[in-house]
Amino acid sequence: MQAMKNNILQHVPDNPGSTQQYLFYLHGLIVEEAGIRPKSDEHGYYEYQRILEELAREGFIVISEARKKGTEIKPYAENIVSQIKKLLAHGIAPGNITVIGASKGGVIGAYVSTMLREKEINYLFLAGLFEKCLVDESLTLYGNVLSIHDRSDKLSITPGLYFQRSAGLGRFNAIVLALDLGHGLIYQPYREWIDPFMAWLKATGAEQPRLHIIGVLHGDIASLEDAPKNFSESARTGTLEIYPEYQDGLDGIVAGQTIVVLFWLHKSRRDTLKVYPRGDKSRGLSGVFNTRSPVRPNPLAISELKVLAINCNLLEVSGLDILDGTPIVDIKKKLSH
Repeated sequence: MQAMKNNILQHVPDNPGSTQQYLFYLHGLIVEEAGIRPKSDEHGYYEYQRILEELAREGFIVISEARKKGTEIKPYAENIVSQIKKLLAHGIAPGNITVIGASKGGVIGAYVSTMLREKEINYLFLAGLFEKCLVDESLTLYGNVLSIHDRSDKLSITPGLYFQRSAGLGRFNAIVLALDLGHGLIYQPYREWIDPFMAWLKATGAEQPRLHIIGVLHGDIASLEDAPKNFSESARTGTLEIYPEYQDGLDGIVAGQTIVVLFWLHKSRRDTLKVYPRGDKSRGLSGVFNTRSPVRPNPLAISELKVLAINCNLLEVSGLDILDGTPIVDIKKKLSH
């Protein structure tokens, strides 16, 4: 029980585990107005804590807080976006991040999706895709999206209209339950919505390759402007910190050896397919797959680095052209020719 409670947090941890599944739960309006176990005359108690515990039992690190009364939707969505970006900056795969929004929480979740424009994050809108919100023409969804609501809900919930206007969707589906609970569906951790959500999520995950971040780079390159154009042109030094669970993989690497390191360029754009090679506009636009640009759908970078020294899980290297704090995806031996 204690371990499960340790998996329920109010904010993203400072050092998130790279292989964990993270879930943001955004509750309904009644929790704002009447506390963490409010009671509706029509639907009974909103079991906020039990919902969090049930989601934690499914293996998620659950991130949720009881919002203050009168919380504004867009500013709070920006807060969630900043926390998700923190996870992404630590190398958490987008497919390992899920947002559940119930009722007003669903409206917040929709704006999170709009602001992030990330096509691999997963969203469950639990009675939260309201027709009335479509008056904001900028509100379009991105990512893998599942909508679930009850057929007897008195509010106008129209996931199909959201899907029609949203070009950034991955997998998407809408489920209408016949429990006749109305909006009370969101008040309890009913298996009738949790089970199809988990089945859908596993099907989504089966289609998405998952990266395991094995470490992080520590160096003195703080900006793209300061970075050498390529490792072959660099004498910059730094440290590869390999996480302890992957340290045994360093066995056999020695000082003086050249290694091939794959980095995940977490700060690079992923929505551009044509660039000016090396930023030189006189050369004309070229497809990213014909360049070494860091801007690409999967922002992987390959560097050949000389190992200067090894101390346990720390490798001192030279030849860096990568920003400080960049996640490390893999290390390979360089083949001699």
